[in-house]
Amino acid sequence: MRFSFWQHTDHQGRKVFPFALTLLLVIFGLVPSHIPWFAPVSPSFLLISVFYWALHRPDLMPLWVSFVLAVISDFLTGTPAGISAVMILMFQRIVESQRRFLLTGSFWVLWLAFCLLASLAIVVEWGLVWLVTEGFLDYSSSVFRLLITAALYPFTTWIFVLVQRKILRI
Repeated sequence: MRFSFWQHTDHQGRKVFPFALTLLLVIFGLVPSHIPWFAPVSPSFLLISVFYWALHRPDLMPLWVSFVLAVISDFLTGTPAGISAVMILMFQRIVESQRRFLLTGSFWVLWLAFCLLASLAIVVEWGLVWLVTEGFLDYSSSVFRLLITAALYPFTTWIFVLVQRKILRI
């Protein structure tokens, strides 16, 4: 059976959708708000997205896509180049290695696993930035960033579930 041009374009668009949605969320997380001191503690939608897609649809979020998203995130946030890439690749490999166990758990198990892995990822990111900048970094912003990211995980995951059911029927 041969697919038409539009069917092929539709199929490719659905495959690219998690990348585009993640990029949109990363940009959304960087939109300036008028909340004082919010920029350093903005949520890591990249962590949430990589966790969800690497767990539920790893074919749509391979390592190279996560790497590209992390490099874009570094560029947009002003983080030293490669820091987020190292952190996100480590994070995704751990999620992929525990995929079979995590998929058998309830939502609460997934949320707890995300919180634990996100804690590890943010600590690694903080440590790498500390090593590269060779200066004291206040860890409180990283703690608040983790708390905000963990709090937004259920809502963001809900959006991803809707997207997967309604749009990504591939």
